[in-house]
Amino acid sequence: MLNSLKQLRLKEVVPRMWADFVIVQIAALISLAYVLIFRVRSSPDEHGHVLKALLQGYYTDVFLPLSFIFPIIFLLTGVYTKARYYNMTYKWREVGKSCLLATGVVFAANFLLTRNALVPRRSVVLFAILVVCGTIGIRKLKHYL
Repeated sequence: MLNSLKQLRLKEVVPRMWADFVIVQIAALISLAYVLIFRVRSSPDEHGHVLKALLQGYYTDVFLPLSFIFPIIFLLTGVYTKARYYNMTYKWREVGKSCLLATGVVFAANFLLTRNALVPRRSVVLFAILVVCGTIGIRKLKHYL
């Protein structure tokens, strides 16, 4: 692992890290918006603006700082170094596994650090699906362009 980190080319890696970070943020916003819409539709007597404020607070105070775990795990699992040289199918599988690992670490840290700011399971599942599809999708798009 240290050899691959020594060979790291920041000019090539930083744009990929930034793109993956943006994908993670978009996935989080979509999954939190889904929770908000689902909750308001299923129980209209709840105050949507209160739930919206809670979800905004969760995103800015808890998720945003924890989401920096994604690029770190992608770097440590070789997504930015070794996976570049794999054949496409294996590369996408490795990226998907790294996404699921990072998602698990983020939500485990969320649980351990802030037990009162837990997100619904439905949101976590949707988030994991969106992150995997987004990170693999952007790589497939780059490959075909």
